[in-house]
Amino acid sequence: MLMPATLTENLMSYGSASTDQQLLQLLQSNINDYAHFFIFACDDENWRSMHSEFISESLKWFTDQFLANTISASIAGEVVDSIKHHYFGLKPLLPLNVNFMAIDGQLPINSLMYQASSPFFQHLIHKSCYGKSGKNLYISGMQLSEVKIVDEYVYTNEVHELWKLSDRQLKRMLDVSFKFDLPGLAELCQILLWRRLEPLLVYGSLITSHENSWEFLREKCGEIINASDAGIEISFPNRYSVSCYLESITERSLESFRKVMPIITHLIYGSRIADEKGFHRLLQECPKLISVDLGRTENYSYHFEQLPEQVNEVIFSGCSWLNDSNFKAIIVHCPSVRSLDLMGCTTLTAMGWGELLNLPNLKRLNISNCSVIVDKELSVILDAATDLIELNLDGCDQISESGFQQLSQGKRMLEVLSMARTNATDASVILIAEQQRGLSKLNISSCHHITEAAVVETLKIAKNLRELNCTACSISFTLLEDLRKQYPNVQIL
Repeated sequence: MLMPATLTENLMSYGSASTDQQLLQLLQSNINDYAHFFIFACDDENWRSMHSEFISESLKWFTDQFLANTISASIAGEVVDSIKHHYFGLKPLLPLNVNFMAIDGQLPINSLMYQASSPFFQHLIHKSCYGKSGKNLYISGMQLSEVKIVDEYVYTNEVHELWKLSDRQLKRMLDVSFKFDLPGLAELCQILLWRRLEPLLVYGSLITSHENSWEFLREKCGEIINASDAGIEISFPNRYSVSCYLESITERSLESFRKVMPIITHLIYGSRIADEKGFHRLLQECPKLISVDLGRTENYSYHFEQLPEQVNEVIFSGCSWLNDSNFKAIIVHCPSVRSLDLMGCTTLTAMGWGELLNLPNLKRLNISNCSVIVDKELSVILDAATDLIELNLDGCDQISESGFQQLSQGKRMLEVLSMARTNATDASVILIAEQQRGLSKLNISSCHHITEAAVVETLKIAKNLRELNCTACSISFTLLEDLRKQYPNVQIL
């Protein structure tokens, strides 16, 4: 039998088949070969047209096998990608083996295409239809017009007349897309809503898109605000967070800030807003505010002592005005703080570090590049912050071996420890690994006193370790490769 034009050499042996039925029987004994052969067959339009029986039977076979969970999702995905690429040529041959039941009608569908499109459909169709004579898919509340939109997207990744929907209908389809785990369809809906967005409605759309996890539209709303003369800058640290940078207080910036207050989670102070009267009262009306960054401020203000009680992260990195006295004045009013960033804050003394006692919920502490910290200060810090799970000591190059060994003492259970560019030694690293058995991430990069022996021993001891950064340590490339093979569950950098 003549084979498809672009067929690879490893599949040429199937040319021994003289009929489509013989070819099908041979391929069904090797699912990987079958999937790849089918893809090449679809790519060759002439071969495909001459072997319609093979194509038709293959579409039915892959549909039945995936419904029965006898082929992997990855193989099904490859087959479906090929079907989508040649959809209009294959459409007449595609078996419609399931009925999608809507409120006002039903639509015959192909289970393979739907199951491969999303985990939601993969699970639901298998549960609802496999092994049953009446293969009907019921999803409450769906109109037939909505089912047809989903259907077109599942087969082609497009919906040609989506633009005809009203904003209300697009938002309804957004809800459907998220329910069915179809992010591509959700993005198509968001693109249309963005293109229709009126400038006066951008803040309302930002809030709506954030509350509904419409990330594409949310991002576009942020871009529009940032490109305007709003006086604020919006960014999104993650899908759940909205950050607002406020450089200065003007009538326009305050107006803009008030509009985003309901969703702001992170606030970055500009250099000139610390002493603005009334602004700190506004913060009390930000119900979701959890993080405040004071790093760009130029002066201390007593207003910093009036942060909302729900704030659980304060960033002081870059605060040249920070000293023991005003550090205490601020944190005594922030008992809920769980994360504290003091990177590069070199003006605190042992007395100031002792004020960490006022933060009983502190879990994460960044004191990297605090080059004035010596063993005494580290001891005070560890005694005051006993419940840390994450500690960053990068660049604290005045701490000695005995200082680092303090990390192995006490009842704290560190999960993340970073001490890059320090004077840590083999002995201290091994001792920490022995005592901190919950450690999942360890960074010892550019620690020039650490040798291969410590790296090997640490990997043996730290059973929960998932990431080890030993970049620029005294360790050979060959050993690194061997360790990566020996510990496949650990990311070794």
